[in-house]
Amino acid sequence: MVLSARQRERLLEQLGTMLESGLPAETAWRHAIGTGGRKGEPALTRVAGRLQRGWSLEEALERSDREGDRLFLPWQSAWLAAGEQAGHLPGTCRDLARQIADGRELRTRLLGSLGYPLTMLGLLVLVAPVDRMILEGVSGYVSALMRELASLAIVGCTAGFAGVTILRNPVFRAAGLRMLEAVPIAGAPVRIAGEIRLAQALSSLWRAGVPLDRAWTLATEASGLPGLAEMGREAAEAIREGREPQNPLERLRRRL
Repeated sequence: MVLSARQRERLLEQLGTMLESGLPAETAWRHAIGTGGRKGEPALTRVAGRLQRGWSLEEALERSDREGDRLFLPWQSAWLAAGEQAGHLPGTCRDLARQIADGRELRTRLLGSLGYPLTMLGLLVLVAPVDRMILEGVSGYVSALMRELASLAIVGCTAGFAGVTILRNPVFRAAGLRMLEAVPIAGAPVRIAGEIRLAQALSSLWRAGVPLDRAWTLATEASGLPGLAEMGREAAEAIREGREPQNPLERLRRRL
């Protein structure tokens, strides 16, 4: 089961509101999935059952991931886990919902900006084979037009398949994000948002008294930036062994 961005946004909005009103996590989750119109989904119901048995939200979502029901992206699950351990889960849910809404709005604007180029491309496709009409008549024009449309369809399907592969494969997705970060205008918001999530999660976990090794692991995962989770795990391992995490922290400093 995979939740869409809009479904995640609505679920988190309702969950944050219910938790802020003082409802237990299991009751808040059941109300949230009922409000979102997905009350009968087995994966969501299983999470509610685990919360009822005393599981934390982090444990319930981790089990869902292992069962193949990824309800949230990895960094989103880590962000929720950080908020839960820091004692700020209601606000974390609301913040994450706003981030998802901002991302959806940005994608909508980007798609809207493609309207004019796509219109010009359509006109070009229609006009390009006009010479065939002059030489061969309507049949020649239609034949040339169909070949161009077939070529565009093949290119579009290939690009769509490649895009889906990149989004679903963690290695390709991380490489794509690293490439996006290198773009001065488009990459800056991605990098800055990740840095803000890292700082917020780390400070909240520190104030809540979460052990430093666990805090580094959760905060770097919650950042959503590729490569940071590995550095966080290396730092956590060094801390548990009583060593100073100089190497991973220096790499983290250069990365940011």
